Amino acid sequence: MRIIRLPVKRWREYRDIRLEALKSEPLSFGRSYSEAVNIPAKEWKRNLNDGRGYFLFAEEKGKLIGLARLNFNSLKKGKHRAGITEVFVKKEFRGRKVGFELITGAIKQIKKRRDMKRIDIGVLESAPKAFLLYKQIGFKEIGKQHKELKFKNKYYDLILMEMLI
Repeated sequence: MRIIRLPVKRWREYRDIRLEALKSEPLSFGRSYSEAVNIPAKEWKRNLNDGRGYFLFAEEKGKLIGLARLNFNSLKKGKHRAGITEVFVKKEFRGRKVGFELITGAIKQIKKRRDMKRIDIGVLESAPKAFLLYKQIGFKEIGKQHKELKFKNKYYDLILMEMLI
């Protein structure tokens, strides 16, 4: 397994794993499958590297098995902060340290920027395994956003975590 960035010419693979993520883990993302399925090709290509951030992918034997987005704050007073979002690992690859490699790979990329001092990540309370992974990597819980997501008439809280670097 290796952690890579995708060239734009592979945008369909990004779209396919992202749609799989939205379909199989609808609670884990703000956007729904029904909202994403009709996004035009131009937007999928732009999302790979839109100037505010980019995706890293876990790849095994030429197939994408996971993803994570790195977001960089563009505001002058916030340029020292980055975020990791949209983390997903295909079900059949969970428990094989793919998430660990994605998150630590993202941290390494963020640390390459000299001005970075803080990395933010959020995790739903309903995802205790992800919470434990982030904690083991070194993220600290700093708060909670109550009723952050609503899915099937139920609200879910988001645990806010940070890592100072």
